[in-house]
Amino acid sequence: LPHNSAVGSFGVGDVSYRDHLMSLHLSQFLGQILARPQEVGAILPSSSYLGREMTDGLGVGTGPVIELGPGPGAITQAILGRGVPASDIHAVEMNPTFCDILARRCPGVRIYPASATDLVALNLPRVSTIVSSLPLRSIPADVVLAIMVAAHDRLLPGGRILQFTYGMRQPVASQTLDELGLACIAGPKVWRNLPPARVFSFQRGV
Repeated sequence: LPHNSAVGSFGVGDVSYRDHLMSLHLSQFLGQILARPQEVGAILPSSSYLGREMTDGLGVGTGPVIELGPGPGAITQAILGRGVPASDIHAVEMNPTFCDILARRCPGVRIYPASATDLVALNLPRVSTIVSSLPLRSIPADVVLAIMVAAHDRLLPGGRILQFTYGMRQPVASQTLDELGLACIAGPKVWRNLPPARVFSFQRGV
């Protein structure tokens, strides 16, 4: 079942609440880097510049969106900023600390404390867009394959998987993409992210 939690005694619009959350999120993010470096796969949360690239084409009429590895919610907020309703965002995050942060930071988003390999078992809707912040380069190849197979199963014909990575090369083996019938389109380098990142779009045929 989706995970949600209350924001406590603060009002969501309060400046004090936002400032409190920003400092709390960063300290908890850094704590998770130390505790689970392979899961996090980043030294800082994604920037707003990367968020814009990762959510290009999303909007009010997009329909449901699946997000893989949202972490503390930087890209989730970018999706919301495009006008996608919170109830249309299905965020799959296996880190319990990040699940709690995400529930407070993005109320109404459907959060599933599970692995990205479990998309079919979770019975998530089929979607036109999957947004992934998973550190695929640091995940074993067999697990990456399982993730891509599960994501492909949830994609509608003509749908796409948006995946960012640190580096110039695509983060998924060409053989895997060929077997799944996914075309790879490389996006621009986002230099104003730390570290710089590139967004790849894996497109399913119609």
